[in-house]
Amino acid sequence: MRSSRREASDLNSSRAKPDEIWASKFTVAKILEPMECNTHKLKLIRELIPANPTLNREQRNLFLSTYRSATLKKRNGLRILRAIAEQQRKSGKIDRAQKLEELKNILQVELFDLCTEVHMMIDKYLYPETMDANSNAFYLKMNADFYRYEYEFASEANQQELASKARECYLKAMHISKESLQRGSALSLSLSLNYSVFLYEVENQKKQAIDTAQNALDESGILVHDGNDDDYSEAATTQQLLRENITMWTRDEGE
Repeated sequence: MRSSRREASDLNSSRAKPDEIWASKFTVAKILEPMECNTHKLKLIRELIPANPTLNREQRNLFLSTYRSATLKKRNGLRILRAIAEQQRKSGKIDRAQKLEELKNILQVELFDLCTEVHMMIDKYLYPETMDANSNAFYLKMNADFYRYEYEFASEANQQELASKARECYLKAMHISKESLQRGSALSLSLSLNYSVFLYEVENQKKQAIDTAQNALDESGILVHDGNDDDYSEAATTQQLLRENITMWTRDEGE
């Protein structure tokens, strides 16, 4: 009679492998993305990155979109609170302004914590494992972007250091882009877009910002569809954003 008892070897053979579990969790995070379940996505990604920091393009984009979405809500909230607090202060409603400042400080700490988390994951886990130019440029750009997010709401005492860190990451990424990335790729264009915004808004290098954006447009030329719909769509959208910024910045400089 065959025994119904299962031994340890039986359990091991039926148990999913760590790589399979890791991949399935990333799939869950991807499914959650359109549902805006950001808290659950953050929890999953916090578990996944240390376990296996070698991400493919789709996984890198999910990592970026999850943290960008989480920080965007806080950045928008901070801008609103800052504007309302200033209005209350001008109206002489000091108590209300102080309460809004307290809320702003809480939200600010939450934003900085998220940005610090991104820097830690990139510097400790992701960037050291990169083996190709696209990954290197992606993580350098992402690090720079999140330093820029912090800069907007940091104290004057901390802004210089944040600007310096962002500048260093952007310049390294731009060097990789120039040497190794395909002109007109979504990553190359988005890097030029965000670096030009940094130059304009943080460094106050307005002419250089316009030149950087214009050079990116000129070098990308007419986009050629290479079969990747997502990359083509993102590149086309980024080209349009570059054009809009150039138009707006040029107009502002002429006034």
